[in-house]
Amino acid sequence: MNRPPPVVRVAIVEDLSLDRDNLAGLLNSTPGFACVAACASAAEALEILPRCHPDIVLMDIRMPGMTGIECVSRLKAVSSNTQIMMLTALEDHDLIFRSLAAGAMGYLLKKTPGPKLLEAILELHAGGAPMSGQIA
Repeated sequence: MNRPPPVVRVAIVEDLSLDRDNLAGLLNSTPGFACVAACASAAEALEILPRCHPDIVLMDIRMPGMTGIECVSRLKAVSSNTQIMMLTALEDHDLIFRSLAAGAMGYLLKKTPGPKLLEAILELHAGGAPMSGQIA
């Protein structure tokens, strides 16, 4: 009996609707991936994500209200098995350090091409810690 390959369940936390929609479209159109939630704010993510149990969360840093870094810290407290990767336009060393200290396991720039982003999600899902080349 052939089983379909396991699906990596990914959630997006991004305040920019175009970026959020593009990421969800990429995930849902790629075999082996599923976007299980697309949240427009950290507050929304804290409400929804503990109930939908994503494997991976793609988290923006700068959002209105609560930052992505604070959201990472709070999510890790209630969903310790969920892996979080920061996905941001910011290459600020302090933000990188604070994100990782809060519990993020990867840090990619938004300009990362789709295929590389999918590879990074798989790497994180397998226990790795993907970083954009410029950041590493």
